[in-house]
Amino acid sequence: MMEQHEQFAQAAEYYKKQKGSAAILDQETTVAFLRETQDIYGYIPAHALETIALCTGYKVPLLQKIIKLYPSLKASNAAHEIVVCSGGRCGGANAALLSQLKKGLEQLPVNTAEVRTQNCFKQCGKGPNIQLDGVLYHQCNADTVNAILEKIKG
Repeated sequence: MMEQHEQFAQAAEYYKKQKGSAAILDQETTVAFLRETQDIYGYIPAHALETIALCTGYKVPLLQKIIKLYPSLKASNAAHEIVVCSGGRCGGANAALLSQLKKGLEQLPVNTAEVRTQNCFKQCGKGPNIQLDGVLYHQCNADTVNAILEKIKG
């Protein structure tokens, strides 16, 4: 654990120097800093975002949005990621499924899975859609949610 913090401190110092006297670090270099942080910790912990904000000039909420833009970046150390479509066609149908997912995950150990929404998967004709660890499930219903929860348990 201490080694991770030392590695992160070295990375922070490096990126702070990259920023120099500029108001903000360019986005490409900021994403590189986020990736390096994820390499160190396995994800991008909340406590690291404050330091990253200081070193890059970006505010924490903007860094969180950047993390959401890049599917390879993780803000959680959860073993699985579930993404529920909240777009126009899926959103209404997925509201009940999202509730079912959250209730099912409450029965599992902490950090088993992270659930988030995404505006649209651009698969409206096949919806409602839910993604588990990058695999997209179409025409989801209560049975699909149960199957997803079973996969996570196993």
